[in-house]
Amino acid sequence: MRALPLLCRAALLAAALPLHAAPAHQHGVAALNVAVEDDRLHVTLEAPLDSLVGFEHPARTPAEQHAVRDAAARLRDAATLFVTPAAARCRLESVRLASPAASPALLGETAATSAATPHAHAEAAGHADLDGEFHFRCAAPAALRGLEVNLFAAFPRLRTLDVQVAAGEHQRGARLTPAGRRLVW
Repeated sequence: MRALPLLCRAALLAAALPLHAAPAHQHGVAALNVAVEDDRLHVTLEAPLDSLVGFEHPARTPAEQHAVRDAAARLRDAATLFVTPAAARCRLESVRLASPAASPALLGETAATSAATPHAHAEAAGHADLDGEFHFRCAAPAALRGLEVNLFAAFPRLRTLDVQVAAGEHQRGARLTPAGRRLVW
């Protein structure tokens, strides 16, 4: 039987395995979805903005704007945040970021990509997330059997990642921490 198309798998990930799903907007806890199909690796991140920049309101001051730009620059360097096995020869193809508390320009999005960015949402009491989509293409996808996630070093306020993985026949949930940031499937 042919594997589910990547977009279908990503949609299933959003609803699957609620045991490890991140609670509705908990500071320090983010959700990561990983889908592998054919030669593509698709990673999505949903994180409270506070866990990335230390606040959740729109960036008002130059220092807050700098914090958002800096976080976006670190997320755009996704190949250092999501490290694939060298043998898989994966290459970052695209990054899209969105947050209701940050303009597309602050996040490094162009007008052409901002319309297609993931839907970032705000919750009650002004809690805002930053959502990211990261797309890789791998020259040797059979060697892609795991991922080292370096988000904790880049964002020290982040303490836990609740992860859902759909890779080939493997579908599972996991919880990553700064001490255990390797994901294997």
